[in-house]
Amino acid sequence: MKKVTHFNKVSGNLGVYEGAPGSEVRLYGTEMGTGTKFYLDSGAGSDANNGSSWSLAYATMDKVLSMCTADNGDVIFVAPGHAETVSAAAGMVFDVAGVTIIGFGNGTLKPTITLDTANTADIDVTAANVTIANFIFSANYADIAVCIDLDAKNFTLENCEFLDTAADMDFVVYIDCDDTANACDGLTVRNCTVLSPDVANDHFIAAVGDIDRLTVEDCFITMGVNNGEAIIEASTGKDFTNCLIRRNAFSRGNTEAIVCMESETTANSGMIYENYIGHLDIAAATPFDVTGAMLFENYALGVTDASGLLLPAVDGNS
Repeated sequence: MKKVTHFNKVSGNLGVYEGAPGSEVRLYGTEMGTGTKFYLDSGAGSDANNGSSWSLAYATMDKVLSMCTADNGDVIFVAPGHAETVSAAAGMVFDVAGVTIIGFGNGTLKPTITLDTANTADIDVTAANVTIANFIFSANYADIAVCIDLDAKNFTLENCEFLDTAADMDFVVYIDCDDTANACDGLTVRNCTVLSPDVANDHFIAAVGDIDRLTVEDCFITMGVNNGEAIIEASTGKDFTNCLIRRNAFSRGNTEAIVCMESETTANSGMIYENYIGHLDIAAATPFDVTGAMLFENYALGVTDASGLLLPAVDGNS
């Protein structure tokens, strides 16, 4: 496929892309990097191969990660239709720093990681500067406690989907951040989709420790009703500093308390703007409680067939 450098009007990103317009995969400049390129394909690959091309692709993520070198800028290209299953705690571990994993394929052909068998099944990210792009994470067991257990800085998820396979097959927390202060700084979630109507959902991002430079942008996140649980929430006494939360569509049918993002401290900072929030709190909707951050042009709607209300209220200072 042809590679072309251009500005993607949908994502708003400048980069090198491969594929036809509208279905291209962003390569993050990796084809110009110095790291080793590996190929992964569960359908046609084998862990007896050397992973150096599609025809010699590895079959499992564990094998290909074991061949990567930390901080070398290595890239793993993953074939359309690639599928793996995680059935236990730490069933898949991204433990090589600086690795970029790029999936190919659109719709259901995106590489898919399915969590099943036990509610303790999860994926661990323990190395810094890991990027995962264009994957589906699928819940195939009731109330899986955590999808991604994050214990490292500068983790990026881009163009990924989190989906339930059936009713009552869900993630309680999608990204659970380590309780050590600033252990997960630089977490970035971009152009991702979360679709889950289950009432057992707690948080998309649980900041158990302070986080600096959290970025969530251009995402569509719709979660089940769970009053008192925000989509992005910091544990008691924890801060979001220099956060950037922009251009997201959040939907949750909560009838009270904070819907989108909450921190109980006053030491937060950053910018939250151009977000659109669907909720069912017709009495006192509060989309964000992030004291210290600056908010611009966020609209919330508690009914259908109407336009959203600007919340919080506009600054009265001239």
